[in-house]
Amino acid sequence: MAVRSAYYSGFTPEVDAAFSSYGLGWHYDAGIQFIRLVLAGTFDRMPGLQTGGWAQPNDMNDGAP
Repeated sequence: MAVRSAYYSGFTPEVDAAFSSYGLGWHYDAGIQFIRLVLAGTFDRMPGLQTGGWAQPNDMNDGAP
């Protein structure tokens, strides 16, 4: 909560919530976790490991946008 308050507060409650989640916070958090995986050597130990997300094709949509 301390980080969220320091980074994403000071506006209306609705803007604070949006800013800290889908507005920007989610992207920062996802990026940090990906870097942690890289620095921990996860992809060296498991070279076939793939990450995915909403914007990446998967088996459910056969790569369609």
